[in-house]
Amino acid sequence: MGEAEAGQSPLLGENAQATYRQALDRARELEMRPLQARCHFGLGVLYRRWGRGADTQTELRAARDGFRAAGMPYWERRAEDALAQPGPD
Repeated sequence: MGEAEAGQSPLLGENAQATYRQALDRARELEMRPLQARCHFGLGVLYRRWGRGADTQTELRAARDGFRAAGMPYWERRAEDALAQPGPD
């Protein structure tokens, strides 16, 4: 849901953030580490759009580390690529 909301419009960005956070909390409760990493990744991408550099880096690093721990090399590379991208001006 967060990914769908984030792609709609800037007005739904706040909804996307809340949805990602709710999913992240639930994933932690259920120990669903791949989902946790995906939530961090989504938040990092969203924060980059908003120009929140430090938050972007924090979330994308958490995503990368989560993907690495879960043995998800494709997603780990995506997180690494996202970390290497410059933020908005």
